[in-house]
Amino acid sequence: MHYAQKLIIKFNRSQNVVLMFSTFDVLVEVSLNEKAEKEFITVGWGAKETQFHGSVGKDNRKKQEIQIDNIEELDKTITCCWRGDGEFFAVNYVGSNGRMFKVFNKEGSMQYVSELCANLQVPMAWKPSGLWIAKPEIHNNKYTITLFERNGLKHNELVLPFSPNEEQVVNLNWSQDSDILLIETIRNEIHYCLFRFLINFCNKIF
Repeated sequence: MHYAQKLIIKFNRSQNVVLMFSTFDVLVEVSLNEKAEKEFITVGWGAKETQFHGSVGKDNRKKQEIQIDNIEELDKTITCCWRGDGEFFAVNYVGSNGRMFKVFNKEGSMQYVSELCANLQVPMAWKPSGLWIAKPEIHNNKYTITLFERNGLKHNELVLPFSPNEEQVVNLNWSQDSDILLIETIRNEIHYCLFRFLINFCNKIF
């Protein structure tokens, strides 16, 4: 629930998003299988391959063949998170192309779809200032917290100091001032917390 907007989000088994007022009156119900209004923003700069993608680099501007894990074996958990001002929320679920997320406005209109990624994980947190949506992602040679823009495109990534076989990310959360990202992990049934300090495009781990 977002307390400023007094709106509640619920999901059902048909992968429908139900947006309700605090009185539980339904504002709108929309299927996660519907097409979003915008795949990404071009703002006059051409195709996705020519857009700026932060420090992720040129490799992400090229079309790559993505191998999706066996969808039947993926955790089907559906979660959501609000942007700090309550104007938008993101829904994180397993679709036909694996785990992904879609962005809605507060009226329940689907706006954007995340770009195709092979191994996104369940945790998700939207920076209160609105800049980035953080999600863990498993790559062939690294484990990262990937930062997405509101339009669903990758902006940057934070490389974690361990592999997913050693330690798993189980929760993400931002500080209210948007400077610190809390990364909760589990290793050998013991929980740990990492704090990534992000300001002025620099990040440090504590």
